Amino acid sequence: GGRQYLHLTLEWRPDAATFAWAQSVINANPGMPTICSTHEHVKDANTSGETAGRSSAGNSTWLGFIRLNPQIFMFLNGHFASGVPNHNGEHAIVGINAAGREVFEMLSDYQSWTEGGSGYMRLIRLDERNGLISIRTYSPSLSLYQTDWNSQFRYAFDFENRFDGTPPRTTTLTLREGTNTYLGTLDAQLSRATPDAPNAAASVISVANSHGTPAGPAHGLIRFDNLFGSGANQIPPDRDVLLARLKVTIVNSGSGFTLHDVLTDWNESSTWNTLNAGLAADGTELLAAPLGIAGASNEGNLLPLTAIELDVTASLRSYLNGTPNRGWALLPFATTNGIDFISSNSGEFLNRPQLIITTPNEPVSIATFQQGVNGYSGTQDTELRQSASSTISGSAISLFIDASDPNGTGQARQGLLRFDALFGSGPGQIPVGSRITSAMLQLRVTQEGSGFTLHRILVPWSEASTWNSMASGVVATDLEAHRWAEYTAGNATDAAWVRPGTLTIDVTDSAQAWERGEPNLGWALLPRSAGGDGLLIASSEAPVATTRPALIIRYIAPPACPSDFNQDGGVDGGDIASFFDAWESGAPSADMNQDGGIDLEDVNQFFELWEAGC
Repeated sequence: GGRQYLHLTLEWRPDAATFAWAQSVINANPGMPTICSTHEHVKDANTSGETAGRSSAGNSTWLGFIRLNPQIFMFLNGHFASGVPNHNGEHAIVGINAAGREVFEMLSDYQSWTEGGSGYMRLIRLDERNGLISIRTYSPSLSLYQTDWNSQFRYAFDFENRFDGTPPRTTTLTLREGTNTYLGTLDAQLSRATPDAPNAAASVISVANSHGTPAGPAHGLIRFDNLFGSGANQIPPDRDVLLARLKVTIVNSGSGFTLHDVLTDWNESSTWNTLNAGLAADGTELLAAPLGIAGASNEGNLLPLTAIELDVTASLRSYLNGTPNRGWALLPFATTNGIDFISSNSGEFLNRPQLIITTPNEPVSIATFQQGVNGYSGTQDTELRQSASSTISGSAISLFIDASDPNGTGQARQGLLRFDALFGSGPGQIPVGSRITSAMLQLRVTQEGSGFTLHRILVPWSEASTWNSMASGVVATDLEAHRWAEYTAGNATDAAWVRPGTLTIDVTDSAQAWERGEPNLGWALLPRSAGGDGLLIASSEAPVATTRPALIIRYIAPPACPSDFNQDGGVDGGDIASFFDAWESGAPSADMNQDGGIDLEDVNQFFELWEAGC
């Protein structure tokens, strides 16, 4: 976006001379956003779940250099691989420097993983427009993403406020039982060992596959109520959720857990028996595909004895769009090494669960796109059938997603879906120059089935496309469709994991990419491997309009008068001065033509708008 960054690389265990050199570079580039790298800084947890945090050399670097320089916002290191192989070498902390600002400190070291790390690397995206730093972990050798809690995560970060001194663009709301009068946290433990006993008052909740006497599974539940409204500790009705994180403190390390959206009602008096022998990720009690993963299915101590965060943004955005808030379930892996986390009833006040929500400070508008509703007619969808490779299915009333059709043949059926004409000045469209804050896709499942993954498409297609015309369907290899799955539903087995009803899917990444100017080619819905139980989804030709696919986009509209650059209510010389100040500093606001760069074309665009006035 035109901003310039400084990256300082320091030696292993830097000393006073190194700090002096680094400080001289900082002093020569005052205020420039700075990332630092060194060999040793943040440690991971050992095989007992202990020691995660800064090393002694890391503390020295923090105290002697990082915390004294507010322009440093990220610090990266390697060196440590202390815990169970293939699950170590990763840890992140957020330091608060002397100016009270955040510093994101991250370890990534895969040397003890299979094949010396299999080429795993960190992909870090600095998204100024949407105020996010996104981290993913990817192996080009294996063509595989790691998606657990400490390999895939995001931070809210207001770049313009931090580095340009502009007013804050976001607000962060932290909900914790008993803090700022918030009293809406519910949590419970379901234990087969005590199937009729509620655990509402427990200070610690266990999540284990073998717990109590007689030994059996224990599940955890957590929910934060009263999230939306105009009161204190609530998200106002004209705002959106930019990022939401669930934070729990681990006090007994173990294999870990999977986090699932709950689909059934519960309260703190619920027990193993009242909830039908605990909870199952079967698409009826819980969504089958986990929202988050912490740890893995082995006997090691994989979670650090500290607070961990899981991204639950998709859940809160789903609540905004009508899905009931039933919270989350923590389910154990198929191991005997359980974990314990501190509950909302604990006397350890600061370690109670937290829900951390970042919202925009500006009001948002909503645009809904659904075929035949409010005059919209831009939805395109079709099936690609391997067993009928030349058949055109653009007029079908359903999309059938299956890994084996006819049954047992291993021949796939895929779905393609796109919403055209999203941006413009027409009725119901998103004004050009808007900033999309979220986008949710709603699909109506009419026949249960195994599930699918949703990928952004990279090649053109139409409702006349077939399996053959698309060169044997769509393959998610970053050529025809993104390898990264934007959403995962169900499981990769021959059973019904996705039940009839409405699926609300977070597709914000796609919509923001289209806002940036990338081609809108829609999505491919690809069956889960070995997902041989076919799934039916109502298409844009479905007889009942309200069952057709719907895309709900929340956005912040551009200023009503873009030539009023300083937004003082008039178009005059002050706007020219403000524009050139932004243009010379490379501020994102000077990208008038929204092409991702700050250049002379933006000057021309500005003066065209300025001369036209309002």
